[in-house]
Amino acid sequence: MSLLEVTLRLVVLLSVFVCDSYAQGECGSMLAADLTGDNRVPPGWHLCYIPGPPDPIRDEDIFNMECRELLKDLPLYGDAAGLLAAGGNFGCWNLLTYPDPDMANACRPGLQHTIKLGNCLRCTTMSVCITYPPPPTEPPRL
Repeated sequence: MSLLEVTLRLVVLLSVFVCDSYAQGECGSMLAADLTGDNRVPPGWHLCYIPGPPDPIRDEDIFNMECRELLKDLPLYGDAAGLLAAGGNFGCWNLLTYPDPDMANACRPGLQHTIKLGNCLRCTTMSVCITYPPPPTEPPRL
């Protein structure tokens, strides 16, 4: 294998690692990024889900949390309240399984912020679709 081939393979591996890490960060600390490549996700939205399925006994808190409470450690905004105050938004959708063809149904602003996974007896996960506000065009004035 030539030096060029080795270098190209390293670049590909590093780019996959960096892209995956960035996508995971968009979902905060409680949700996982959906990397299935669902093409129904609108531009500017990030599709996330509850990794699992969670165990109803061991993870009882996840089943009883409102969707908005699952948004923790979001980059720049912290939580759902910070995201909404900055002009971002999110939507939530209970699912029977992951992956599910209906995951992108969550990609609507203001959709079901207070639903709980426990509200659906047959559901094993929830998709959460997040859109971040556009970055400021000018630096803040001091």
